[in-house]
Amino acid sequence: FPMMDRHIDSTYSGGAGFGAAFAALALPGVVLCAKRGLDRGVRVAARMRCGVVLALIALGIVAWWFGKHHLPRFLLPVMGLACVPIALVLDAVAAKTRSLVIGAVCVAVLVSGLETLRVVFREDHHIWSHQRGATRRSHYQMPDAIYDLPAGTRILLLRPTDHDFYQTYRYPLIASLPGNDVVMEDEVGLGLDIQGMNALTAYGALKNAGVEYIFMRTVGLRPFTSAFDTLPELFEPIVDTVGRSYPWYRVSVAITEEGEVLGGGTVVTKMYRVRERVPPLAGGSRLP
Repeated sequence: FPMMDRHIDSTYSGGAGFGAAFAALALPGVVLCAKRGLDRGVRVAARMRCGVVLALIALGIVAWWFGKHHLPRFLLPVMGLACVPIALVLDAVAAKTRSLVIGAVCVAVLVSGLETLRVVFREDHHIWSHQRGATRRSHYQMPDAIYDLPAGTRILLLRPTDHDFYQTYRYPLIASLPGNDVVMEDEVGLGLDIQGMNALTAYGALKNAGVEYIFMRTVGLRPFTSAFDTLPELFEPIVDTVGRSYPWYRVSVAITEEGEVLGGGTVVTKMYRVRERVPPLAGGSRLP
């Protein structure tokens, strides 16, 4: 896994692969494992072992896919299991060729290891230069309030603008394990039209979904005002900060339709508590 799922623009992506060594050895091994599992001439016990390996690999890939966070590093445990059938590749080649294949594997592992060390231990790389001695709290720079919440507190992560960088905040919002229950709008059936709902309707939908807090953050050049700021009687503001962009986040890599550069500049964070009781609203106020 030599490139650590990095792209040349220094951002993380699901587009990177696992390297030539994996493709040349592990994938043929999986094919041979399936072939042996279907071979009636092979002992039943051996066929069953092949079936178990293939079933576990398939189960891991399915779980990874439905997990919706398609970064190659989350497949590493499954890919480690997929390396088991490489033994079948070595058995399938002639004795003289086998030593060459083993030598090629050793060279590939060495090159991958050296490349990984080169990437990680560069002084300007965030994994190395910003993690030495840093705590998880200081690394992600989430509000202290999320660490003080009881385990299982349901936090709705909303995107303040039309870009998808907000998804990267989900894991940090979990805080210390066992952690908070962080959900997004589509998971609780709210949809992106929540800001256009009637105030009481929006409040009722949030309460029905068990949402206790709302979290919004954007990385850009200017602060923003959310619809919830106009209704403190329903949504109590508990965090409203503007700070500088932190090291672990990507540098400026995108520009919105409005011309705002995302990634550099300021970090605007807003967090609201969904109140327990709804006071009466004059004139049937609506969320702007």
